[in-house]
Amino acid sequence: MIQGKSKIDLDVKEYEAFMDSKTSPSYLSIVATVEEEFTGVKINATSGSTVYPYRYSMNCISYDTCSVFQADKEAEVEFQIVYVDGTHLNDTKSPVELIYTEVLNKYRVWYPDSDEENSKEADTEPVSENRTFHFRSHMNESSIAVFKVSLPDLRDYRKHAHFYKMELKYRDEQRELYSTYQYREPKNLDPLSAEENDKLKEFFQLEYKRYDDKIEINKESQFTVNSSQPLSYVVYNVVGRGNILKSDRIDLPDRPKFHNISLTPTEMWAPNFALYVYYVDEKGEYHYAEQRYYVQYRLQNQINITAPEQVKPGENVSLKIKTAPNSFVGLTAVDQSVLLLRSNNDLRPHEFDWVLSSYTTTTPHQGGYSDYPGWSSGVVTLTNADYFYNWTKPEYLSSEFVPRLYHTSSKLPESGILGAAGRPAMAEADSGSGFSASSAEVQVRKDFSETWLFDNIESTNEEEFTYVTKIPDTITSWLISGFSMNPNKGLGITADKTKVVTFQPFFISIRLPYSVKRGEVINVPALVFNYLNKDLDVEVILDNNDGEYEFMDITNEVHNDEKQVKKVVRVPAHGAAGVSFMLRPKIIGNVMLKYLAKSPLAGDAIHKTMKVVPEV
Repeated sequence: MIQGKSKIDLDVKEYEAFMDSKTSPSYLSIVATVEEEFTGVKINATSGSTVYPYRYSMNCISYDTCSVFQADKEAEVEFQIVYVDGTHLNDTKSPVELIYTEVLNKYRVWYPDSDEENSKEADTEPVSENRTFHFRSHMNESSIAVFKVSLPDLRDYRKHAHFYKMELKYRDEQRELYSTYQYREPKNLDPLSAEENDKLKEFFQLEYKRYDDKIEINKESQFTVNSSQPLSYVVYNVVGRGNILKSDRIDLPDRPKFHNISLTPTEMWAPNFALYVYYVDEKGEYHYAEQRYYVQYRLQNQINITAPEQVKPGENVSLKIKTAPNSFVGLTAVDQSVLLLRSNNDLRPHEFDWVLSSYTTTTPHQGGYSDYPGWSSGVVTLTNADYFYNWTKPEYLSSEFVPRLYHTSSKLPESGILGAAGRPAMAEADSGSGFSASSAEVQVRKDFSETWLFDNIESTNEEEFTYVTKIPDTITSWLISGFSMNPNKGLGITADKTKVVTFQPFFISIRLPYSVKRGEVINVPALVFNYLNKDLDVEVILDNNDGEYEFMDITNEVHNDEKQVKKVVRVPAHGAAGVSFMLRPKIIGNVMLKYLAKSPLAGDAIHKTMKVVPEV
């Protein structure tokens, strides 16, 4: 790795044999392991990428034209061909070929006592002609190829699926995409009466006229009621969070067949609401329509936290907080490396969508076999008007109808986290950084808390104020978040976490085990990081003035008379080097390890405790 970065080239073709499908993309999971050469500590991170078995994405512009055709009638079929990332090809010269191939598949439906009927029909098995039809075109500037397609009739065979298989060929890729079936008029076994025909043409619908992609709070939206019969009035109800939020009757003296209802959603409508519209005609028949709509939820109260991007360890940091006055504010700041273990320690704005959605109501099942008024809106309709409701069990649900389908083919039977020893991307310093080699002037770093802030402010007097607190001594990145409670505007949560980096261009890093046993000989490594522009000869000192442990050497010889051990190491510019100390704890409890690293240009000192447990 060079300055914390490494580039690895992967040959994607090597993973072709492991893909789940040859016609659809798979997900490739990538696990990277970084090992520190000096300490042997390993850190893992997982990412992923989508791998496509093809270079081009081929899609039908209108699905109807690719799924259904009318025999001997010319129609336009449009395909768009782009790269898998959505980039247009800008190729108007290369031909594009659309291929239709006739397919005849047999399927079997077994009913009780129908084996004899199936055996009789086996003697007259139809045979496919396997006809193939080719159509050619070229793409326009929008990467769309338009084909003039006319296909011959396909005979309708009983218990067979007769259709055309669609393939698209462009350059060196040919891929099967869709199956298209011939349009056939529905078969009416019993002719309908004139009254029944009129009944089928009746409709009462509710539509949302989309001025943009979404419905927003405090922004007017229009909902259109369409009817096959003239409307003398309509009644609408807005249902959200289990309550009827708004209800109104609109008289229509002109008796139109459609009417626009303008509504402005409020916070109580979010995250989703139902619109239930109905009317009763002159014959006493009840007509209704209902739809559910999503509203992007936004908290009325807002809170924003800003802080300096980079500070030195142990400095006082000023956080600028902006929220509604007279609010209770809660703050939390956690070491970013800790969030790799678990990240559900905080409130997130999107969580309120599913929490509030849990209050959505639906009407219990009424025991019949069709929809009933208010079932999706969650309201109960009490009326003496007449509306159709099917109480008759459909044939496919009866015990006598037990189909089993078997299809047979016509052929043979898937951040750079700044840790304690990391380097942020913005870190850069020159040799004149002002650090002194004298141990008396080196700031000792003692506070290595994983949680920087877990505090609250009882009441704020102004909309924007400053909160000053001391940051721990860890060389890492901190993520700050908070919430605000206001008696008028309610709850507010930070939309994004604020990041603060603690860094200095020269520092020493120690990795200790969770605990060691008393009398156990251990090797404690120390890494020295130098982000100055000069190579440095660094003297690393481990101080044992308290006599809580003994220094050892590789031959296990004890040095009882030594109060400190010094080692010199050369650390390259923008690099790191390590030294190690062998010691044996003498007491039980927390043993303080005092390290000092000094050079002619810079120095650093840290005090860390090591947990010592009994031998047994």
